[in-house]
Amino acid sequence: MKAKILKIIFLFLFFPKKIFAVCPLCTIAAAGGLALAKKWGIDELIVGLWIGGLLLSLVYWAEDFFEKKKIKFKGRFFFNTLFWYFLTFFPLYLGSFLFAPESTFFFLGMFWDKILVGSVVGSFAFLAGAESYFWMKEKHGSHAYFPFQKVVMPLFPLIVLSILFYFLTK
Repeated sequence: MKAKILKIIFLFLFFPKKIFAVCPLCTIAAAGGLALAKKWGIDELIVGLWIGGLLLSLVYWAEDFFEKKKIKFKGRFFFNTLFWYFLTFFPLYLGSFLFAPESTFFFLGMFWDKILVGSVVGSFAFLAGAESYFWMKEKHGSHAYFPFQKVVMPLFPLIVLSILFYFLTK
């Protein structure tokens, strides 16, 4: 029974019929990166990068779900995005994690929250990586250039920015 379940999971993860979202490994990697970063005491700006990547991955997954279930309505992507970001940031705000004095920085005459800034940058970086994967795949006859490209492309900008932000905040 266990072998059959593992086989189904393997087939679902690596041979889906049709996928619009980024792959499950990407989402798991983003969540794992977030958990490790907080555990190791890494700056909130870097943690925010991974939060943004994870949130955008969740938006993609929800959009894929809506497409498969043929759920369509005006502004779906906007409301889907708003839902996931609100679901994440409202509890952080209520728990006083956002705009805490120790997690802000001064830039351009204003105080900025590291988690929010990191999340915005991380979302756009993840989006750029995911879209570049789809663009490259289209240019290559609907085939990836290398194994696990669908995982590597969205995560690569997050990794590069994490290293860059690490040295900037050190």
